Amino acid sequence: MKTCTYCGRGSDDGLVACRECGTEFSSIESVAAQPTLSRRGRILVGLGALFVFGVAVIAMPALLLAVPVFAIFYLPIYLPLLVSFAFRAHEWRGLRWSLRVGSLLAFFIWLSGMSSRPNFGDDVGGNLAGAGHNFVWTWGSGAACAFVAVVVGLLLRVVLPTRPRSSSD
Repeated sequence: MKTCTYCGRGSDDGLVACRECGTEFSSIESVAAQPTLSRRGRILVGLGALFVFGVAVIAMPALLLAVPVFAIFYLPIYLPLLVSFAFRAHEWRGLRWSLRVGSLLAFFIWLSGMSSRPNFGDDVGGNLAGAGHNFVWTWGSGAACAFVAVVVGLLLRVVLPTRPRSSSD
């Protein structure tokens, strides 16, 4: 004997639909076979979605501000690398590679300066001194390495031979 999950009445096993309400047993079984969340599960899913949304709303302004600040702060370290991709001509290969090496060298100089950072303290003055230290190592190493890379690249431009042009005979 089959029991209808819609109305709760019993029906013979051979019937395809409930004799009381007319609901088909196969459609009831397929609906009943689908997993459903309990009330507690729906509440937990809702709270989880609310938490994710809240974190996104709170963190988004900080992220939107942090990305440009970091981009400007580290500009002298990565800018020579980006500029090196602008030189496509074969004659400028010396400048292109010297800018790339200069950018890499600036990164390692900056890294060594950050690893040897002295303890300035946890007060406002110490935080300002630490920020000044970071700024000097970042912009100093980046600007110095970029300047040396440009000078070396221009010297290589003069020294390195250019491609021989094919002459039409």
